[in-house]
Amino acid sequence: MLQATFRDLSFQGRSFVRWREELPTIVGLTAIIGFVIFDLVSALLEPADWTVSLGVRMHRLAGGSYWVDPQSLGRVMRAVIISAANNCILAIALVLIVFFWEKRPLTSIGLRMPRSGDVLPALGILVAIYLIGFIGNSLGSIPNPKAFPIFYALPWVVRLWMLSVLVCEEIMFRGYFIERVEKLTGKTWVAAILSCMLFGLAHASGWGFSYILVVAAVGAAYATLYVWRRNLPACMVVHFVTDTPLIWMPLSPLFWLPHPH
Repeated sequence: MLQATFRDLSFQGRSFVRWREELPTIVGLTAIIGFVIFDLVSALLEPADWTVSLGVRMHRLAGGSYWVDPQSLGRVMRAVIISAANNCILAIALVLIVFFWEKRPLTSIGLRMPRSGDVLPALGILVAIYLIGFIGNSLGSIPNPKAFPIFYALPWVVRLWMLSVLVCEEIMFRGYFIERVEKLTGKTWVAAILSCMLFGLAHASGWGFSYILVVAAVGAAYATLYVWRRNLPACMVVHFVTDTPLIWMPLSPLFWLPHPH
């Protein structure tokens, strides 16, 4: 009887120690999930067309270009800056959790120098992402193509700030989420699938629910590259190459972007 009691106490002690060790990871994952839930709630409460909720005034000019009201553009700038800042705050918080609370190296979330072996896989994933974008555009998955002329009208500094989001997304949804869920569950495929789902849902606000599947498919490509190479900077480079044309008109390939109507 006494022996059994000691065994129970020993088991409870080990469980408590393990729970305490995993607490930082649980906090980090909860923060990511909470971030996505907040985005979903925003998507449900706001109009599907974010240009309406921000009161953007724009007119089509001859030749297919657009004039955007400067005051409207100011509201877009504030929304973009705040949104990007929220992403950066969460990404920085996760890095701090890894380094100071979990006391693990940053390589534990894939932050290591790219290797020559990462080049071909990255190129393959890049082609896959552009194919996904082409198919999604053909199916009309982007509900508001007029968002792109608004992005093109933003100052280049603001557009650079928008690109900082891709670094944050890779830290959140690939480096941290996949590594930590894989550690907790012991299953890589579970971590990868959940990562894709959350990545898609995180884009509901601003882009609409019809765009979720396309973003989740793109997230699957990023997750494949990460699981394959375990190199976060390689994912960031691919993400940069795919996102830059979306907000920099001279670089926009015709087969990727929808034409505003």
